[in-house]
Amino acid sequence: MNKIKIGGMITLMAAFTLISCHKMDHGNQTTARAVVEKSFSTPIAIPMVMDAKNASFAAKTNTATIGGQSLKTLSYGNGGILGPTLKINQGDMMNLVFSNQLSEPTNIHWHGLEAPSSQDGYPTDLTQAGNSYTYNFRVTNRPGTYWYHPHPDMATASQAYRGLAGFYIVSSPEEQALKLPAGNFDVPLVIQDKRLTGGLEYNPDAEDQTIGFFGESILVNGTPGAVMDVENVLTDFDY
Repeated sequence: MNKIKIGGMITLMAAFTLISCHKMDHGNQTTARAVVEKSFSTPIAIPMVMDAKNASFAAKTNTATIGGQSLKTLSYGNGGILGPTLKINQGDMMNLVFSNQLSEPTNIHWHGLEAPSSQDGYPTDLTQAGNSYTYNFRVTNRPGTYWYHPHPDMATASQAYRGLAGFYIVSSPEEQALKLPAGNFDVPLVIQDKRLTGGLEYNPDAEDQTIGFFGESILVNGTPGAVMDVENVLTDFDY
């Protein structure tokens, strides 16, 4: 059994990206947000898997322990800051009952999926607080890794940042015939930067709105300093 540091190379790449993206022409001043280095000691979290042909979950307020801090989050179901991974075969009908237990309107947009307009989570097609909506359509996309997130006007970034997002994985018999790594050897990785100091709040100032809202902590599946025990076999990491 080998232990890999999931965040090592990711942290280096993120640090370079943050410095490159945040550099501004204010003389020699830079507004780069320094990445906080973490010791690699926390087992990586793997989101639960749901069959998208018959699924249900609610958007709700929650708490998650991240980097030793208890933070208020939004979540799909009982997760931390990631929703369940939805899986389906190409050509199958998705049936997902979605409940909004938040105090604000929300919905779900299936990023990258071909969906009827009534099912696509347009900013104007909202599920009001306390209501439910059933997403039901045939998934025709080719096999691949997609994701889902809310899409209310002027609140998409805030809701997704606080935890409303997840993977959507489409497979097919042809793909399965390739005998690619599966099960525990097919690992989804969601790479995010978050501002954990002061809580998990999305409150961009004018500069953030111009160049992007970057965080000092690099999370993999919501885990800072993530490690994972792996066997000496071919493993597929989806990100």
